[in-house]
Amino acid sequence: MEMNQTKNEPVKVIYSILKEQVESGMKKKELAEHYGLPVSNMTEILKECGLRIKPKRKAGKKYVIEGLEKIKEIDNVPEKLNGEEAPTQDFKEEIPVAKAEVKQAVTDEVQEVVANEQQKVNEVEETQEQKENKEDDIDDWGC
Repeated sequence: MEMNQTKNEPVKVIYSILKEQVESGMKKKELAEHYGLPVSNMTEILKECGLRIKPKRKAGKKYVIEGLEKIKEIDNVPEKLNGEEAPTQDFKEEIPVAKAEVKQAVTDEVQEVVANEQQKVNEVEETQEQKENKEDDIDDWGC
């Protein structure tokens, strides 16, 4: 906890610094102690920031995941791409926002399609009702 911070004042966490701390290998408990927060709050903060603590792994068997090469290629984009600057880390951080925008666009498109289909159903039902009314009129006139 910072020296000038009172007990009721919120703790200021700067994303870029937190990201560096996580990438340098600090564990959740260390981060919580550094910021003067309970581990449960640190868990929430890490989740909200989209950061994950990398677990210590023991050496295991080697393995290959087929199809992952293309994903890794995206992470290793050259500095220049077709004469223009390549995407930066900022670009990668915009991906969750882009996903949300795509999800909303798809939702809007689906709702529009459903509304159009419902309109078609209503028109068919209306046409069917008009046809039945004409048949009733014909029957009433005895034709």
